[in-house]
Amino acid sequence: MNNKLLILIVLFLFTSCTQPKIESKYANIDFDNLEIKDFVAYVSKEIGKEIKMIDEIKGKVNFLSNQPLLKSDLIFLLNDVVGNKKMVLISHGTYYSIIKISTEGLSICGIPSKELGKK
Repeated sequence: MNNKLLILIVLFLFTSCTQPKIESKYANIDFDNLEIKDFVAYVSKEIGKEIKMIDEIKGKVNFLSNQPLLKSDLIFLLNDVVGNKKMVLISHGTYYSIIKISTEGLSICGIPSKELGKK
């Protein structure tokens, strides 16, 4: 009887150790004066994809949430943060990159971008 109990315990421990961990689909966010580059690293880790920064992004993130945020929403939050720095997050399928937004050479309604800000 003791041998059967011991075998059951060993089997239970073996199967529980070999089960894959179920990742949470939520992230708890509570950032106060976090550097944007550190926020990019956090999002990269949480979503499991690399994020390449072409240019340095200076600034800080303040975001306090009273409830967990879906990890899939972190991309939208990151895009909002870099958008405030005149940059954009671009998906390349297996990874993301952050680049500066350039309006050089663009025109709106036939008006060249360099003329839009002039009065």
